[in-house]
Order: sequence, then C-alpha cells, then structure tokens
Amino acid sequence: IIERFLTGLEEDVSPVELPQASSAPLEGFLDAARGRPDVEGARRDRDAAGYPVTIASRQRWPVVNFDGNYYLYRPIPQDRVKWDLTLSASLPLYTGGLVAAQVRAAEAARRSTDQALSLSLRRADTEVRSAHRNLESSLSIVSALVEAARLAEENSQAQSDDYRSGLVSNLDVLGSITPLCRPRGSPLARPASRPS
Repeated sequence: IIERFLTGLEEDVSPVELPQASSAPLEGFLDAARGRPDVEGARRDRDAAGYPVTIASRQRWPVVNFDGNYYLYRPIPQDRVKWDLTLSASLPLYTGGLVAAQVRAAEAARRSTDQALSLSLRRADTEVRSAHRNLESSLSIVSALVEAARLAEENSQAQSDDYRSGLVSNLDVLGSITPLCRPRGSPLARPASRPS
C-alpha cells in the first residue's frame, strides 16, 4: 500500500528477481570495443588527417592552365577575332620552404591523430578488461553467497533436527537461523523458519 501511495501506480512494484548473468569470453568483447563510436571517430579522424599531407605536398607540383574564350561581340580593331586560347604554366620555385613547413605541419597533425587512435584503442581495451574482470568477480561473489546460503539452510535444518532430538538448545537453533535472515527484497532472502 505504501509503495502504491508513493509511486501512484496501482500495480504491484515488488522487485523481480533477475536471471543471473553469465560470463562470456573476453575476446568477443574486445572485438566489439574496437568498433565503439569513440574508437571509430578516432579512426576516421586519422584517415582524414592524411588528406592535408597530400594536399600540402602537391603544392610542389607545377601548374598548367589552358583557357579558351569565345566572343560574341568585340570592339574594333579586334572584331574579326572571335576566340582566343591561353596556355600558361607556373612552377613554385620560391615557395619551397613554405610548402615544406606546411607538409611537416600536416604530417605532425597526422601523427597526432595516430596517437589519439592508439589512445582510444588502449582506453577501450582497458575499460573492457576492467568491466569483464568486475563481472567475473561479481559472479564469483554471487555464487559464493548462494553456496553460503545453501550451507546455512542445511545447518539450520540440522540444528532444528538436533533440537527435536534434544541435543541443542533453542538458542543454538536461533543462532543457525540468523545468517538466513536478510533484508526484505534481497535476492538471497529466505524466510527464517522457527524451530519446532
């Protein structure tokens, strides 16, 4: 009733026991981590960083231009010539130092993106390994707690049987029930049985 008042829902909102997760091989998670959006973004940045290097290095190439014009109307004395063509070539002789500096800057930016990709891959690998290690640790803790609850249940049952036989006191039986009493809603909670 209290949960319905607090949440405003008419349904029962008791916790549902979830199935226990199982540990999968680490390699599958590592392969999936290499396709994470942050890693993929770093990979695309690295690929795009190669274009400025190519563009900067091609500034050393000579440039050849071929232009043509056709005129519908020209004033006198050129009125008889209806078209002209121009062929020009330029060679960057005096910009070699500038181009070399631009190429070095573009290569440094490309190396920086290589390092960013490497960092992103290593970070993804570390996060996946850490999460997998935490999952395996949690699963082993849960299995140990389930085994401890089973053993405590067996001990409580044995103490109850011994109490009926008069071998132990009711305090011993209550002491064996105590480990089975957990907070309400705990996944390992079992109702404590009273000695008969």
